[in-house]
Amino acid sequence: MSFFLHGSTPGRFQLTEIVNMPYLVGSAEIGIKVLNDPELRAKYLD
Repeated sequence: MSFFLHGSTPGRFQLTEIVNMPYLVGSAEIGIKVLNDPELRAKYLD
């Protein structure tokens, strides 16, 4: 088992780096909707 922070590898996991930006979304519910947006996933899928 391993664990790492996506922010440690800037530019490599662009979609999941969104969650490292403070105050970008108002709640976890909104955040998960953003991460599951079909257009974002198609462009930045890890």
